[in-house]
Amino acid sequence: MQGENTMDESCIWMKAGVLTYKLCDAQFECDTCPLDVVLRQPHEETVPATAHSFEYVVECALPGQLTGEIQKLLTPYCTACLHTDRYYSDHFMWAHFHNSTLVEIGIDEYFLSILPASTTFVLAARKTPLQRGTPFGWAYFGHVSFPLLAPISGSIVTRYAQCTPIPLPFIAKTNLPGSLCTVLPVYPDSEERNLICAETYRSVLHKQMARFVRKACRELSTDRQATGIFVNDGGVPVQTLEEVFGSEAYIDLVKDAFQLQYSAP
Repeated sequence: MQGENTMDESCIWMKAGVLTYKLCDAQFECDTCPLDVVLRQPHEETVPATAHSFEYVVECALPGQLTGEIQKLLTPYCTACLHTDRYYSDHFMWAHFHNSTLVEIGIDEYFLSILPASTTFVLAARKTPLQRGTPFGWAYFGHVSFPLLAPISGSIVTRYAQCTPIPLPFIAKTNLPGSLCTVLPVYPDSEERNLICAETYRSVLHKQMARFVRKACRELSTDRQATGIFVNDGGVPVQTLEEVFGSEAYIDLVKDAFQLQYSAP
């Protein structure tokens, strides 16, 4: 009879509401379960289909008296997009509620865009329980790291990258840029209340963007503005602030501007 002790044996896709009734017969080894492979692939391909529309463009004005080269270098750091179908946390994370049971979570696109190119990510495994505001992964750069704090409570259903560590370019090029995983929330009807809608998050992001640009301008010396910005191999113009400052100084700039709590891994 359907009933007794089934919750302990219920397939994770039954808990997610995809299947009406299914008990696990694979000892919860989802990675080797044929049913999981079949159900997960369509989900990962079709769920993000609504992802590419955005409603809000956040822009930050550059300080005056900058040379054309400096303005060109800083312009990419002065614009960002926010999506009205996502909710944001104050820890640079977002949540996209696909339906009443599944939530996709990821990293703020602007924050992702200013991270050093060599940043890598380590995430918790599938079926790992998450607690809102606590780490479910880490971002690593050189000798330092900082936590990725879960925007909601729940358990990981799918991860968009199976490799470890995950390189930054992979995260940036997912169907929803910044996507990390899909989560089965503990409180599906109330999680949105703990997050910030895109319209309200605009002011939060603008302040973060303006602080980063101000600090970058302050670090760019008058000598650089007078002589032009070049790398050391014969006058080739640089393309990013990381190339200007060097990796170690740039990560200090990011850490300071976004007030990140870094630690040794």
